[in-house]
Amino acid sequence: MLQASYGTAPSTRNEALQQVIDRDENGHFCAVYDFALCATTEVGVSPCGKCLAYPNSACRVVRERWLCAFCGSWNAAAGVGARRRGAHYAVGLGTSPAAAQLVFVVDLTMEAAELQALKTHVAALVGSVSGRFGLVTLTDGAVTVCGGRGRAAAVPTDEYRKFQLERLDPQPLLKRHLGEMSELWLTAEELLVAVGALEAQPCGAAQEERPRRGTGIAFFVAALFNMHRVGFALKVLAFLAGPCTQGPGKVVSKSYRNHMRGHSELQNRKARYSSQAADYYRSLREFAPAVSYDVFITSLDQTGVWEMAQCLNHVVQYDTLVEDRFHLDMHAYARRLRNEIVPHQVNLITSDTVLVDGCFGPVRKLPPLRNNYSDTERGVGSTTTWAYNGTLLSADELSLCFSLCLAPSVRQSSKESAAPNITLQVEFMYEVHGELCVAVTTLVLPTTSDPAALSLPQSFNATICCVSFMKRIAWEILNGHWHSYKLHDWCTALDDLCVRHLDSGSFNASQLVQLSYYLQRSALLRLAQTSPDEWAVYLLAILRRDSTQCLHICRPLITMLTPERQQLRLNPDVLRDVRPMVVDASNYVIVRYSDPNDSALHAVRAMAQQLQLSRWPVPWYKDTPIGKSQDRYVLSRLGVSTASNLPSSEVSLDAYITYIHSKL
Repeated sequence: MLQASYGTAPSTRNEALQQVIDRDENGHFCAVYDFALCATTEVGVSPCGKCLAYPNSACRVVRERWLCAFCGSWNAAAGVGARRRGAHYAVGLGTSPAAAQLVFVVDLTMEAAELQALKTHVAALVGSVSGRFGLVTLTDGAVTVCGGRGRAAAVPTDEYRKFQLERLDPQPLLKRHLGEMSELWLTAEELLVAVGALEAQPCGAAQEERPRRGTGIAFFVAALFNMHRVGFALKVLAFLAGPCTQGPGKVVSKSYRNHMRGHSELQNRKARYSSQAADYYRSLREFAPAVSYDVFITSLDQTGVWEMAQCLNHVVQYDTLVEDRFHLDMHAYARRLRNEIVPHQVNLITSDTVLVDGCFGPVRKLPPLRNNYSDTERGVGSTTTWAYNGTLLSADELSLCFSLCLAPSVRQSSKESAAPNITLQVEFMYEVHGELCVAVTTLVLPTTSDPAALSLPQSFNATICCVSFMKRIAWEILNGHWHSYKLHDWCTALDDLCVRHLDSGSFNASQLVQLSYYLQRSALLRLAQTSPDEWAVYLLAILRRDSTQCLHICRPLITMLTPERQQLRLNPDVLRDVRPMVVDASNYVIVRYSDPNDSALHAVRAMAQQLQLSRWPVPWYKDTPIGKSQDRYVLSRLGVSTASNLPSSEVSLDAYITYIHSKL
């Protein structure tokens, strides 16, 4: 699905500058793309011979020919290729013979019971896919690559300077320790034997130092498995038990006297190792763009997710690997791995009058297929073609935000010569079940020159505006383009955006005000009760979740049985209701009730469990009586308040609405 922040497009650039409201500069609007997997793929559909755009609903079809909506070229097509297209369809491009490649990175400093649980799930994962495998282990002072027939190559973590690992130069390491990487691949049987022989080396409580853990080195070594297979995807599954304390990627010293950096150290730039570690992992992403890292963390301390965020695909945190949530996650991971989607590239095609500022998402720049991009770079800009970083365990993990504007040449003072509509088309090329496909999603927006079109203020979409704002904040913080801790400036920008939309009479401007209230009280713009690692996980979730899940994160959805199923957006009145309810905040699923003997409670709990099992990672679940301490705790984690638990420094929703209207 492709949705824009305005349902009508401006006809001229002058009109856009006057009526299209943006945070930084008027005239720019956003479009959010949520990928949906088609049940079937079509064949015999060819792109335009001139601009390579696929046919869409805006194309004219005459007999066996169709007119491209972007370049105006006539194209010949036979049979199914000449049929009029819908807004979303998929085209099969052929088969892909590439087999799965998985490298496991196992931190052996965990407890024996945790390692035993991990062995069970590794066996299930290996049984769910066919391909070849690698195994890298982390111990106190060494990173070891386990090869076939008992072969092992150990890399001492204290010799990282000797091998120039900060520069990501593999040659010294290969010559001295690893040898030929192709000889270190394992079959499924060899991997299971090697994993079964692993022994835990937990840290004793009496130790005064953290283990010499070389996480950055282990990630680099794992990436070397793919060095001779450029362009092929490699998945690294890392199970970590603590922070990196030695070598590139180091985030804390070995002494327990030195605590992990917090928000205050990062804000005041006093985190000694953080900047260098973040630069290293960013360079690692550039060194191995086809490698995706899925990280599972078992630690009560932080492990450096904030620094690793640039190269992470998925990340999940646990207190221990023997808890139920880890088992649920791994069972779901094994099921989804069979249907894994490997993205290749994303291409955005627009009408000639529309330019692309850039993309906010986990993507990297590729040479553009068309030059319809603007000089105002926002996000990953100066292109219209991107490669996606990582892989998808489900279709709802791909969600991208595009910033758009009208071309400077479109300066007509009259709307008579303007086109009656503009067309946006996203072409997402991906691989699933060994088949290479391209998903074609089209959005046709009428312009204000169409007499039947709504005016720009009346076509405003508050939810897409909010989602795009969330993704933009998350992207800019994770990529360091905005000082991470000037959160007050973001809140001020949100307030100003609400005031301007109210002043211009935008449709659903009042909804934007309410979304702004809850967004400013979410973990995105408040650091209370979160560590830097937890905040990074939250930002990554916003960047990769679809529009529906982002709205749940901003303003949770509440479901009650009355006795019919009733769904309401979060507000203080609903929270004061004593009937059993499910609070769906995407990352959290909460069951609240007042009477444990209520007849609807069983159905509400079943609904919550169904929500849990439908997502990955499995959301954090809490079952709590209304008004008790745990209920107040979970509501504070969601950043919401009722009139009874409102802090003295907080304002209510009604007070916030009054404040926004007072600025008109």
